[in-house]
Amino acid sequence: ATSWNSAHPSRGCSQGDLQATGGGGLFYCFAID
Repeated sequence: ATSWNSAHPSRGCSQGDLQATGGGGLFYCFAID
């Protein structure tokens, strides 16, 4: 299985980065963290 970052490169897991990536990024960030 690939991680969210591998399948869909996001800007990171910080609050500002999550907002830039999208609300879904928040879920995946914590799901794989």
